[in-house]
Amino acid sequence: MSDDTLKPCPHCGGEVAITEYGEDSEDYTGWMIICSTCDTMMSQDSEMFTKNEYDLIAKWNKRDGGSN
Repeated sequence: MSDDTLKPCPHCGGEVAITEYGEDSEDYTGWMIICSTCDTMMSQDSEMFTKNEYDLIAKWNKRDGGSN
């Protein structure tokens, strides 16, 4: 699995996608992973993390499956 490949949703096994939000804002930007089947979400903003999607992808892929 490459660094940018997302595992399926831990709740329903559905396909997930990553998207950037707030890209026009200096103060509130980040990345969000959303399951298209059950709407499970995980996000991070630029205040807490480096502003790149790979940090969130790594976090998503390492989650325990019970608490997003």
